Parts: sequence; structure tokens; C-alpha cells
Amino acid sequence: MSVNKETIREEKDGKILKDVPLKQKAISGVKWTFLDQAGSLGISFLVGIVLARLLEPSEYGLIGMVTVFTAIATVFTDSGFGQAMVRKTNLTEEDKLTAFWFSTGMGVLVYIILFILAPWVSVFYKEPQITNILRVTSIPILFSGLLTIPNMIFTRDINFKIITKISFSRAILSGLVGICMAVMGFGVWALIAQGLVSSGVEMILYNYYYRWKIRFIFNKESFKYLWGFGSKMLASNLLSTAYNNLYQIIIGKFYSPSDLGQYQRGQSYSGLFSNTLTQVVQRVSFPTLSKMKDDIVRLRYGYRKIIKTTMFVSCLGCIILAAMAKPLIIVLIGEKWLPAADYLQIICLGALLYPVHAINLNILTVMGRSDLFLKLEIIKKTIGVVPIFIGIFIGIKVMLWAGVASSFLCFAINAHYSERLINYSFANQFKDIVPFIAISLVLGALTWSITFLPIKAIFQILIQLLIFLSLIIVYYEWKQNEEYLEIKNIIFNFIGKIRRK
Repeated sequence: MSVNKETIREEKDGKILKDVPLKQKAISGVKWTFLDQAGSLGISFLVGIVLARLLEPSEYGLIGMVTVFTAIATVFTDSGFGQAMVRKTNLTEEDKLTAFWFSTGMGVLVYIILFILAPWVSVFYKEPQITNILRVTSIPILFSGLLTIPNMIFTRDINFKIITKISFSRAILSGLVGICMAVMGFGVWALIAQGLVSSGVEMILYNYYYRWKIRFIFNKESFKYLWGFGSKMLASNLLSTAYNNLYQIIIGKFYSPSDLGQYQRGQSYSGLFSNTLTQVVQRVSFPTLSKMKDDIVRLRYGYRKIIKTTMFVSCLGCIILAAMAKPLIIVLIGEKWLPAADYLQIICLGALLYPVHAINLNILTVMGRSDLFLKLEIIKKTIGVVPIFIGIFIGIKVMLWAGVASSFLCFAINAHYSERLINYSFANQFKDIVPFIAISLVLGALTWSITFLPIKAIFQILIQLLIFLSLIIVYYEWKQNEEYLEIKNIIFNFIGKIRRK
């Protein structure tokens, strides 16, 4: 794949197929990535509702206890090589195979370590089942190389159509397996089987669509480049992953598996908007902005536009979810999960900034500043440790509120470093996004007040949605906001295409 400022050249088997405009490729990437995230997450959401009604919070908590270990293992198997390959202009077959063998070797090594450490993890949590759970859930790590390279290639080419097909397939098949096993009374092992099937389907389909020839090639020059950039990303991602899972470690260690299950359920629902949007933006903005890295003016314009559009959607999505948290939890998974609603409301307030965090970090990666990326992660995680300690001594809710405060502080730090590279300051970023936060909070407060009405939860949700959507349309039609009008135009065009078909 070769690129100029305005186009991406699509190639297959060394033959040039066509030159596609970068904007067109990016828009297509956003559409397919959104469909991927919204569709596969929607399937997972429906499956999760069924499983949450069949299983107990404590069974979800057991899975949460081992998540940090499998997540960290995944960081080691990638080691930042994926990001290094996405930004490399001339990617060779030697680069791909070098990364594959490194990832595969690292996967085997990490699995052996986790297998040996599993009994000690069980002792740490005082949960005997953890030994077998960790050993089984870690099995996909052995085949990490078969996932990393094909995924990276499709991401690099902004070819999210294939990724979407794979995501849909694995979500459906793994969901069916999980539900069947839960109905049969397998408990926590239904969740484990769901994860294994998901990874297996993903691995098979990625390699079916990519059709590459695996040979033993390990090029020293390729490794030197990939490790030179990737090692700093490894340290950064390792720090970030460990920190993001610290909440689960603290709750799992100092509270009960049921408490951890409630927290996880609240956190997973907060991701309906924030994580979906973050994944869409992160996947598409990184390869897209990478094509502009030599034109700072154009890069800054695209970067600012992405931030404003993203925050418009993120604020509205997270706030309405927080406003509807309690009736939503009751209707979907029952009153036994009601404590998760309180966690969900707090988490959503910090989660609305997740996409803008990701975009700011993408700028550092695009510009090749993995050193700054690492430095920034160390600073932010040092700040973020404070809420964790608060959770140990005071309580889970106070810990989450402190996490919201640290999220806003870390946004300011992220923006400061971005300013040094593309001259888009924190003050300008804050000025661009604060109107979206303010109006969303006002509309959310009005919508949340409906929960005080003495009516059934399902009717509360319907009234809340009607009021919130009506207020959004009235306000933004009056203001003629650019981001609102652009999204409105995209939606109408999409509907028009469906009708014409």
C-alpha cells in the first residue's frame, strides 16, 4: 500500500487495484467500524442480558479477577508491534513475519508463566476456582500471532469491512455457546467457554480472509525498527492496562466477588457508548491521521474536527445512559443487579472523556513520539493511583468519584502534550468541548428527574428517551451546530441509500 496526501492506493498480491481518496476511505472506515462496534456490541449486549439473568454477580466477579492477567499478557504478545507496523510507510513481508514469530514466541512464554502462577493468584484472592479459570481463559494467548498480524493489516489499510464481518460472526457464535452452557447449569464456565469460542472464531476467520503464507523469517533490521518504536508502546500499554484493571484487583481483593460482578456490569454498560465510540475513533483516526503526519496544518484541522464530532456524540450518549441507569438495569437484568446502576451513573461521567483521551494519545503515536506517550502514561497513572487507594479505605463509590476527577485532570495533561506537536492547546480543546459537556448535563438532569415519577421502569425509560431526543433536536436545530448537522446529514444519507435499495 502506498500513499500520497489525498489518496490511498489499494493493492492486492502486488497489483494496483485503484487509488481511493483518503477522506472517502476514512468515512468508509468510520461507517464500517461503527457498524462493527455497534453491531457486535449490540449482540454481546443482548447475550449479556440473557446471561446476567441466568448467572449470579459472583460468577461474573470470578472472571473479573483474572481479567487483569490475561489483559497484561495480551499487551506483551503485541509489544507495540501492531502500532509500529500501522505507521510504517513501506511495510515488508519480513516485517510481518518477524512480528508474527515474536508474538507467537511471547505468547507461549507468557502462557507458561500464567500457568505456573495460577495457584498463587488463587491464594491472593482466596478463591480456589481461580487456578483452573486462569489456566483455561489464557489459552488463546498461545495463538496471539495468528490474530495480531491479519488484524493489523486490515487496520492499516482502513479495511474495516472484513473486521466487521469477523466481529459479527464471533459475537453470534460465542454468544450462543455461552447461553446454551448457562442454561445447562455450567455457571462461570459458560462465560469461559464464550470467551474461548470468541477467540477461536476470530483466529480462524482472520486467517481465512488474509490468506498469508507463514514462513520462518526473522529479520534483524525489521525487529530493530519494530522494537525501537514498539518497546516504548509496550511499556505505555502495559502501564495503562495494569492501571485500568486495578479497580478490579482492589474490589476483588478487598470486597466480595459479588461486589466485583456488580462493578463490572456497571462498567460494561458504560462502554455501550464510550468504549464503542473510542474504538471507532481510535481505529480510524490513527491510520487516517498517519497519512497526514507530514502536513501539520491539515493534521491539526482533521484532529480538531474529530475531537469536536466525537465529544458531541460521547457527551450525549454517556449522559443519557447515566440518566436512565436505574430503570434500565431493572428492566434489562433485574433488581438483583441494582447496585450496578449506582456504579454506572458515576462511571459514565468520567467515560465521556475516553474518546478524547484516545485521540490525544493517537497524535503522539502518529508523530512517532512513543517516548512522550510513555512519559505521559507514567504521569497520568501516578495521578490515577490516588482513587485506587481511596477505594481500599473508604468505599467503591468514593473511589469511582475520585476516578472521574482524575479523568478530567488527565485530559488537561494529554492536551498539553498534543499542543507541543500540532499547536492545538488545552485551552482551545477545552473551549471546543465544554459546550457539549454543559448542554448534555443540563439535558441529562431534566431527563433523570423522570425517575422520581411513580410509574413502572419501562415507562420511565420510554419517557426519558422521548424527552432527551426532543430536547437535543430542538436545541441543536436552533443553534445550527456544525457537528450536529454533519451527523444528521450522514444519517439521512444512510437512510436514503437503504430506501433506494
